[in-house]
Amino acid sequence: MRKILTFIVITISIHGFSQNNKLVEQGDFNMKHHFYKEALKSYKEVLLTNDSDVDVLHVQSQMAKAYYQLFDYENAEKQYELILKDSKIKDASFWLEFGNVLRNNEKYEEAIYAYRNYSINAGETSIFEYYEDACRWAIKNKDSIQTYNLFKTNLETGGRSLGVAYFKNGLVFSKPQSDYFDQKTTFYDISFVEKENDSTFMEPIPYTGELNRSFYEGAPSLTSDEQTMYYTGNASERLKYKERKREKKGYELSPEGVNILKIYEVQLSDSGWVNKKELPFCSNEYSCTHPSISEDGSTLYFVSNMEGGIGGYDLYVCYKKDESWSKPKNMGPLVNSEFNEMTPFCIGNELYFSSKGNIGYGGSDIFKANLDEDGKIESVENIGKPFNSSKDDFAFVLNSDKVHGYLSSNRDGAHGYDYVYAFEKFDVKSPDTISGIAKNRVTGLPIEGIKISVQPMGDGVFQKVDETDKDGEIELVFPKGREFVVKFDAPGFEPKVITVPAEDRSDVLSLFGNLELIPATESDKVLSDTINGIALNRITGLPIKGIKVSVQPEGKDVFQKIGETDKDGQVELILETEKAFVVKFDALGFDPKEITVPAGDRSDILALFGSLEFTPQANKDQIILFDKIYFNYDKATIRKESLPALEKIMTYLNYYKNITVELSAHTDARGSDSYNQVLSQKRAEATVKWLIEHGIDASRMVPKGYGESKLINKCKNGVRCSDSEHMKNRRVELKVL
Repeated sequence: MRKILTFIVITISIHGFSQNNKLVEQGDFNMKHHFYKEALKSYKEVLLTNDSDVDVLHVQSQMAKAYYQLFDYENAEKQYELILKDSKIKDASFWLEFGNVLRNNEKYEEAIYAYRNYSINAGETSIFEYYEDACRWAIKNKDSIQTYNLFKTNLETGGRSLGVAYFKNGLVFSKPQSDYFDQKTTFYDISFVEKENDSTFMEPIPYTGELNRSFYEGAPSLTSDEQTMYYTGNASERLKYKERKREKKGYELSPEGVNILKIYEVQLSDSGWVNKKELPFCSNEYSCTHPSISEDGSTLYFVSNMEGGIGGYDLYVCYKKDESWSKPKNMGPLVNSEFNEMTPFCIGNELYFSSKGNIGYGGSDIFKANLDEDGKIESVENIGKPFNSSKDDFAFVLNSDKVHGYLSSNRDGAHGYDYVYAFEKFDVKSPDTISGIAKNRVTGLPIEGIKISVQPMGDGVFQKVDETDKDGEIELVFPKGREFVVKFDAPGFEPKVITVPAEDRSDVLSLFGNLELIPATESDKVLSDTINGIALNRITGLPIKGIKVSVQPEGKDVFQKIGETDKDGQVELILETEKAFVVKFDALGFDPKEITVPAGDRSDILALFGSLEFTPQANKDQIILFDKIYFNYDKATIRKESLPALEKIMTYLNYYKNITVELSAHTDARGSDSYNQVLSQKRAEATVKWLIEHGIDASRMVPKGYGESKLINKCKNGVRCSDSEHMKNRRVELKVL
């Protein structure tokens, strides 16, 4: 379950704890104190030692739990799968956690198997029905989509989102205190970020003054006049303490040494947020977190693990009268489960919250509770997709117009990384589904294989969308509000064109219902050849998108553009068999190409089109990217897999014998700037050295290492990226000087 509602409740070490230098003990210590990234580092190091005295199963089990607590469900699945193969594993809870992880990864059938093993090994056969029902519900509702668009924002959460709130012309959210959040546990400050549009924000500015302290501050909620903010923060700033002084000195720690979470109130003034006050129902015995204040400022919803609850963290409500708050009231079993509920948000008579205990898609799902006039719960429902996924979805907020809002989720995050998503409601105009049967007008028999192409009015290009099946049937879906031209082509039949209007399409329905094609007479039949080709960059071997393809029929003086190569470099031509053509290919930055397609036998041409290679032009400052030159890790030694790419560079330099080029090497952002600079220079020099050894004049090449100074994506220092994203920055480029 999502540990303490995305905040980590910090366990403070008692002064005098004897640090053991053994890596396993370091890892166990960090696990106990919720520093999971640091624990994983210790465990990984100890496994590399292959020490026979190490309890490997214990280490691997701890790693599984660490990944689980970090919401890194991909790595957690691998780790649980590994340890559960060992017959020594007796703790049935591993099967339960494995089932949860499989649900998070949308492997519902496999999750049912894991839950069954848990129920058998734990002797709790009755609980299996609940988990099986949860998996079956997710399978049944996987395609349930609401009428909202969802898109990722550029807000940097540092991997852990603590929620957002609308404020002025932007948002209030929690910004990581350190840029090294991918390497170690980091804490958060409440910050303001100005909005450029719904998904793009400017640089966040942390609030100064008494609002932010050393550890976690987050989960903001503002009154409708934006003059009062409620938020969550750690109660103490102590890292160490002596037990005998805890009560004497009044340290705000639990008896177990937990730096618990409390809800605070601050007021807006000309100097910022001031007059910080702890809400009266908070205590050092339990945590209170994630406040949500009602529009009139009289009702506060929040989450707590105080004694007397139903599960881990439950939803509570309390009421403000004058300047006093009522005693918190548990909101009961309609919303609370034996697991954690979190991130309430109230608007009107609706209360949104996240839960792992109510049946959903796998992780924390967002639910809506409908309230009556007295604030009592009438019903609760899962709000479905796209708001919910199989991962963790939470911190739902809605604008007063109920059209726009934000939520947080790790659905797309590598290794459990939280992103903030914006969403907006869209108007649904049901598209028209038009069905028809294509028949031979003479025989009345259905026609199979009619090629159907659609041209949205104004686009100028027909796109093939389907073919009729063996019964001649076709079904097309047209969005409303736009006109389309539909073309039907079949060998041996006259082509047919139908215009589908933007709105009223009642007349078109009858046309499709009686879709008759006239057979061409023998004298009218035109034989044709379909020629398929793939356009490739001769140097890099990569497909080329957007090459303009034109055809000049024999006896004509004008080329007619008939299309462009697609993203895979593919093109398809249909040319009359008994006519000769000249086919012309034009692409910016490449030498043009013309191919004569003769009439009659075209077997040689088919082979030529199978590999259409285009040579990049040698224009000044032109850059050619090579992403398949490999070096040994952390070295400048070229690996043998690089030879095809190097040979293509050699071919290019031999083709253009009079040019001088810069061969530059680039690294990703991992490692220090200075080290990457030196490494890239060595790699550039190694590339040039290979070319010199293979006959290219040294005076024509300038090796240049740029290190990480010219990244081609977002993966700079401190930004969490996948290996594949980092790989895009590790490249060699050729630039014509």
